[in-house]
Amino acid sequence: MSSDEEKKAPRSWKRKALSWGLQLLLMVVVIFVVSEWQARHLLARSTPAPALVLPSLDGDQVSLADARGKTVVLYFFAPWCSVCNYSSHNIVALRNARSADDLAIYAVGLAYNRPGDVARFAREHELNVPVLLGDSDVQRRFNVNSFPTIYIIDGDGEVRDRVIGYTTELGLRLRSL
Repeated sequence: MSSDEEKKAPRSWKRKALSWGLQLLLMVVVIFVVSEWQARHLLARSTPAPALVLPSLDGDQVSLADARGKTVVLYFFAPWCSVCNYSSHNIVALRNARSADDLAIYAVGLAYNRPGDVARFAREHELNVPVLLGDSDVQRRFNVNSFPTIYIIDGDGEVRDRVIGYTTELGLRLRSL
């Protein structure tokens, strides 16, 4: 290899690394912007979450107020939602990774015909979190117009984060820290 070729090789590698780094940064920025645009109609960050008292599939009444002091993940899904089929395993994995003493996670079924539809979804996806039966009032108060919709609520009961659509397990872990 001549000395000119030796000088070009490191520059070529540096250019490629810089190009990949800039493309990665651009991709992250685009994902962030699209995510924020999708969530523009959801409850704003740093606002109090609406009260929530719903029956679970087990027949218990579950209140969001009971989780005060903990971070809460509210996973709003519809039994017919194909994206919910793919994202529900991330909720299961998050529950397996984090203690219920540390993190409260609730799956809230919406836009269903019968409670049995929600129960079937929970069974088929092996949801290991309380599954609540939501209604149109809950859907309206939380501005849920797309599925899945996820809210992260802090220990003080305020919305810390929100997202629409598929979210990876890593994304859920980072948002719920």
